[in-house]
Amino acid sequence: VTSDCGIGTEFAMLFPCFRQMAPTRACVSAVPPTAAHPTILLVEDDEDVRMAVADMLREAGYDVRASCDGLDALEHLRAMASPPALVLTDVMMPRMTGPQLAMQIENMTPGIRLLYMSGYSDEILEPLDGKLRSFIAKPFRRDHLIRQIREALSR
Repeated sequence: VTSDCGIGTEFAMLFPCFRQMAPTRACVSAVPPTAAHPTILLVEDDEDVRMAVADMLREAGYDVRASCDGLDALEHLRAMASPPALVLTDVMMPRMTGPQLAMQIENMTPGIRLLYMSGYSDEILEPLDGKLRSFIAKPFRRDHLIRQIREALSR
């Protein structure tokens, strides 16, 4: 920052060069399922969060199917040959909330494991408290997410 009285202020920002290709941003992941790793259906409306969480899960060895909202997740679930081991869903999303999605998924696949995530405050989530059996607050670290997923899968 350079500032001179009567002349003005100048900001110079220098960023390192980054030469890695950006991943393709799609609503649904295109990675085919594998039998060796548990499949997780990830439902997150924020594209950047969805991609970051999907990367965390893949790095931990999970097979990830990512959906951009509840309606897309239901379509994805209907198209899957077998149900996922776990559904990791955001709580607050447009068109359908996480708990609304969970009710529909539980009707399709009784007993499916669910893990909710949200960055909203406790005041907003309080009315949903009884419905949020397994929950992780955003932002979270990778190790915390993986621990929560392992706990949810072991129940």
